[in-house]
Amino acid sequence: MTSHALRTLLAVTLIAGVAAACGDSSPTAPSVATIAAPPSASTPPDSPGALGQVPGAFTTMTATTTAPIKVTFDSFKGSVGNAATECAALARTYASGSEWFGVKLDQAPTGGSHTLADGMLTFTIANGTDTTFNWTSNVAVDAVFVKSGSEGHNLYLYNPESTAGTGLGTPLYTKKNGQQGRQGISHITVCYDVELLVSKTASTTFTRDFDWSISKTVDRSSVSIEGTGSATVNYTVGVTKDAGTDSDFAVSGTITVTNPHTSLTADGIVVTDSLTDHGAIAVRCPKTALGPGQSMVCDYDAALATGAARTNTGAADPATFGFPRSTGEAAVAFVTPTTVLDDSVTLSDTFDGAGIAGSLASSRTFPYTRTFGSADVACGETVTFPNTASITGDGAPKTASADVTVTRTCTPPPTPICTTVTTNDETAYGYLSSTSIRLNSLDGVVAERWGWTNGPLTGDAYTFDLYAGAGQNDLTKGTRVGTVTANRNASTWTITFTTTNGTLGATHVYLGADFTAWKTQGQGQVRVVANGLLGSTNNAADSTTSTHTITYTGATPPYLIMHAEVNGIVTTKCS
Repeated sequence: MTSHALRTLLAVTLIAGVAAACGDSSPTAPSVATIAAPPSASTPPDSPGALGQVPGAFTTMTATTTAPIKVTFDSFKGSVGNAATECAALARTYASGSEWFGVKLDQAPTGGSHTLADGMLTFTIANGTDTTFNWTSNVAVDAVFVKSGSEGHNLYLYNPESTAGTGLGTPLYTKKNGQQGRQGISHITVCYDVELLVSKTASTTFTRDFDWSISKTVDRSSVSIEGTGSATVNYTVGVTKDAGTDSDFAVSGTITVTNPHTSLTADGIVVTDSLTDHGAIAVRCPKTALGPGQSMVCDYDAALATGAARTNTGAADPATFGFPRSTGEAAVAFVTPTTVLDDSVTLSDTFDGAGIAGSLASSRTFPYTRTFGSADVACGETVTFPNTASITGDGAPKTASADVTVTRTCTPPPTPICTTVTTNDETAYGYLSSTSIRLNSLDGVVAERWGWTNGPLTGDAYTFDLYAGAGQNDLTKGTRVGTVTANRNASTWTITFTTTNGTLGATHVYLGADFTAWKTQGQGQVRVVANGLLGSTNNAADSTTSTHTITYTGATPPYLIMHAEVNGIVTTKCS
């Protein structure tokens, strides 16, 4: 009876307590409360009237507090019969629109226990006497009618339906001697209906689109540096992800309808679905009839304007007698989005040293520093350094910039004081890094002797640098004053001195199979390294060139020493 309004008699007597007395005994009287009819009603409590024509309203009570409605003998006189007849009459009067099945015990429940069953309902009576009893059932019951005699009958209505009741009995009345008592039970009629079982699911879908923003600041937009100094600035890049904007709300699911009846088919089933703050939703079902124990699964879906929490109610309304409209509910909540847009972005920065590039899934702040120095800005210049951070992945790229202008000032160095010196009669030797061997590295040559022998010369053409004044073979102490070329044609070598700083005096050349020539001295041999004794000598007479032509027929590649006296070497020294 979950969906039916109960309409009841003009006035009801609420029996606060029921004594478990037998027959016409006189128990202590329970407290009694009377609920009057609405002001518009003129029929007094307990006045006779036909069932189905009783004005007033029944106050709904829970099963644990259900009190009997006293039905007068005359008002029910024409409706007594089998269980179906009585339940139909009771439903018309006290539960308008309801349709009830019924079972009946056609006697008083004396002896304690009795069982009524019709294949669907099993109704068990316990603690029965001829005036009172308790009961339990396997199917929820809507009403229990306790028939008595001339003092009336009691009707127990259960809203919501119940599967148990205690202390049911015939009405209490005052006997002629002033004591309270009950008349014996004539019969008991039990009324019930069978609701289809309705359960449903509700699955939600929606889209959440995140929006991102970016900012960039710098603590100093202009700095100055002096000379080789530097300046450091502090940047801050902020990336913000909003809470997201939700859209495209939809709900879908199933409605499962089951006929729990053990023997009857529910026909003409109309399944509907509705949503609070939305209204009706179209339902698709495979059939309209369910045999005993059968089920069917219907489905539905709907697009919604908002993501507000709602209640989704499915209903099944059969056309078959005894099957009322049944409902099932499911909560509709939009919690976790099924589609997420722009959940992450990629951050980049034009300054590679920032170290902040990468993917972001949440709001972040990135501080970093940048140092500007002499390598970035030339002396006397002002340069603006753009610095832009950007994010991609949320529509068009978004950027934020913070530029820094750097000015560099420099103190000019002091003007050097330079002195020009002219040197005459300076010793010079030919040098080539890939062939030159220091003379003072040879056995028998004193350490003070500088210069180079070159070889072995396996090629046909060489160009040597001519260094003057490079004492101890230290090129940094000497002056490059020209070149010497050595070219071979068969067994003939042509060695030419050319100066670019100063002029040539005497030039001397050694070309031989050993590092140097040898001479007899005393009882042994010594190396010849004295300039005038090298072999080939030319007096260039202050010319800038001097050429030697020498024939070499040795079996091994030769070694070459090139010496010159150079005059008029001009050097400039600054301090």
